[in-house]
Amino acid sequence: VVKYRADLGIALDGDADRLVIVDEKGEVVDGDQLLGALGGYMHKKNTLKGGAIVSTVMSNQGLDDYMNELGLKLFRSDVGDKNVLEIMHKEGINFGGEQSGHVIIKDFAKTGDGLVSALQALALLIETKEKASTALRPFPLYPQKLVNINIKIKKPLADITGLESKLQMLDEQNIRHLIRYSGTENKLRVLLECQDSKKMNKNMDDMVDFFQKALNDNQTLKLNSILFFTLAGIFIIDQNIKMLFVDGFRYYTDCIDLILVYNKGVAFSMLAFLDEWL
Repeated sequence: VVKYRADLGIALDGDADRLVIVDEKGEVVDGDQLLGALGGYMHKKNTLKGGAIVSTVMSNQGLDDYMNELGLKLFRSDVGDKNVLEIMHKEGINFGGEQSGHVIIKDFAKTGDGLVSALQALALLIETKEKASTALRPFPLYPQKLVNINIKIKKPLADITGLESKLQMLDEQNIRHLIRYSGTENKLRVLLECQDSKKMNKNMDDMVDFFQKALNDNQTLKLNSILFFTLAGIFIIDQNIKMLFVDGFRYYTDCIDLILVYNKGVAFSMLAFLDEWL
């Protein structure tokens, strides 16, 4: 974009249902700011239905503030464009989307369409005669941080001791939070958002430490005494150990099971999670 001095750049994903826009400075336009710009544009043209737009729980608080300034409402759905569309149908709203670049304009398409969204953004720029860096960033974003924490188990959040008090402390500091497990990986996603970035980062460090202990420690060997039974007898190890070589056998253990692997000197590789754990 900068090289050719273009007014903006548009990129679509593989199936073209999402888009990313780069302004004339070569900077990526945030997905929430794009939703706010297009929603506000439709409102000014009296084409926005339902007096609201729909986004997800991941959207920045700045989008809420901007909608309030325009006298509009923001509905939040669970993550996923199908969930956005469901609320749009229920509330009679014709515009919504996700921070990730899904934009749904029901007047032209019943699902996310990158080309339709791009044309709408171009129409906005032509009509307002503003630069993309200005027109597509109608409000400031709150500092927001998302951390993916590697975990061993997916314990129900309601069963994690001490979590309720942690969340209450965040609420008292006006820090918005979203905590959920990945649906495909052994990861916990923690999102914090606050006008004070220093306060947000400090609390994020505390939350990451808390969850790493709550969801990983029970998978780490902490027994003071481990009994290993072999043909040669019983071996007692009075320390925290993850691996022990005895009589040509290689022992891997966690707090529940003892996995015995016979080793004849032939090189072999264990599962990735065992390698990482060791």
